[in-house]
Amino acid sequence: MSDYKRRLGVERPMLMLPLNVVMMGRVNGYADPEKIASSIKKMQKKHALLSVSVDLNHENEAWFRSGNVSDLDVQTIPRQHMEHWVHLAREQCVRSFNISKGPLIRFFVLYDQEGFDLIVCAHHVICDGMSLNFLIRDILEDAVFLGKENNTVTIEPPEILPETAINPPSFGLVPRLILGLINRIWKKKNIQLSPEMLKELHTAYWDKNQRINLISWELTSEETSALIKRCREEKVTVNTAVCTAFLTAQNELQGREQDFRNQIGMAVSVRNKMKIDVGEAFGFYASSLTTQLKAKENSPFWDMARGFQKKIKKSLKTTNPFRMLISNEIDSGLIDSLYFDKYGLIDNKMSKMFLRKMNWDKLNYGFSITNVGKVDIPKTYNTLELKCVYGPIVYSDVNEKTVGITTAGNQMTFVLTHNKDNVDAETINKLKDQVSLLLTRSI
Repeated sequence: MSDYKRRLGVERPMLMLPLNVVMMGRVNGYADPEKIASSIKKMQKKHALLSVSVDLNHENEAWFRSGNVSDLDVQTIPRQHMEHWVHLAREQCVRSFNISKGPLIRFFVLYDQEGFDLIVCAHHVICDGMSLNFLIRDILEDAVFLGKENNTVTIEPPEILPETAINPPSFGLVPRLILGLINRIWKKKNIQLSPEMLKELHTAYWDKNQRINLISWELTSEETSALIKRCREEKVTVNTAVCTAFLTAQNELQGREQDFRNQIGMAVSVRNKMKIDVGEAFGFYASSLTTQLKAKENSPFWDMARGFQKKIKKSLKTTNPFRMLISNEIDSGLIDSLYFDKYGLIDNKMSKMFLRKMNWDKLNYGFSITNVGKVDIPKTYNTLELKCVYGPIVYSDVNEKTVGITTAGNQMTFVLTHNKDNVDAETINKLKDQVSLLLTRSI
């Protein structure tokens, strides 16, 4: 592979956040774990961002670069029990990456004679949930020699730029002048945040969030098919139905007094909103949507879902998915400083102001959902069968609950992370049961 170098763009605000993404694919059928590990390592020749570290200069500019990067971390481990992956996934949410040495991704194969769990953990700065799904597919295809040769062409992911976005945000003269002034004031402070300080931030972040908990569950194939069919009949998306179930269960178990619990976060893919063909590139192509939803007591489930559908559609129309391009106009060092200030590693009034402006200073969402949707990847790979995929698994301290949903192999799965200091495990387990009941009872 030729050397790869690119300046970080819209991914830049996440570089200094201790934010990992985990995805797990469960496969039935025995395969030699070393063969799977070999296929994983071959993926570095196909996807450029699997072989990068990050250079950070004195101007707070950051660059992806390949070459002189540490070896890929691939571990094959005998599977102790079927929930082994849950414990490992939680550990990987907490375990940091060395951004200066790279790579920013690692793999685990938990195996026994019945099959294996393929676990991928990556820094969010290099990928979205869909990327990890495609990567799991590529690995399985290579492992059974069904895929194309991966050692010929390296895919360099297209970049999100004003000229590649279908509808980039407009940025008038006055806002540019204001941000220019803010940037000049910030530069005069000469606050340098290094990768070494990122280690301190990681420690401080997880010291405060050490009581994170992770639970997973799924619908059966029959329940998944029935839910998709019913959503089509009711003319609502599956994502809206899931949001309706979570909000209803949340209100029943936690009440509706806290305003932040009516605020819902949703991940939005921008892969189909680019002027250029992104296809199945491995990279970061995600945005977010914030919607205020209030469930009416005793309202029929599908009536409420249709009402939410209208609100979500309106939010999608009025929210520019490429608004993250605005971050390119703000000094990267200032954006970096926000979490350093939040966790007491610096003390700066400007950082505090931006922290409040971005609502990163407190719990901001009752729940945030990343629904990758129905992933169009094969279920069978010669003698291997992809049973299901769990994820994306992320923990964020601005969400009371963070939910990852994927439908693969015709089975919908759920993974929820939360901090037990904010909401106890018993309540979360009841919420899980209630969400499942609402979704299956409604079909």
